[in-house]
Amino acid sequence: MQTMLGHRHVETTKNVYLEPFRALGVQVLLAHAEGFPVAEFMAQAFAAHPMVATDPVLSL
Repeated sequence: MQTMLGHRHVETTKNVYLEPFRALGVQVLLAHAEGFPVAEFMAQAFAAHPMVATDPVLSL
């Protein structure tokens, strides 16, 4: 995204395009996630990730 937009620094891209999400409260995010199988999603998403040493769901 940084390259596509022509930003010299990735921080510029983050500050401009992620700014609206920084103001969202955790409650809003959780309300939208109600009924979503978060544990299953996290287990599948990170099962093969090279930076995850253990099952992220079991370590909660």
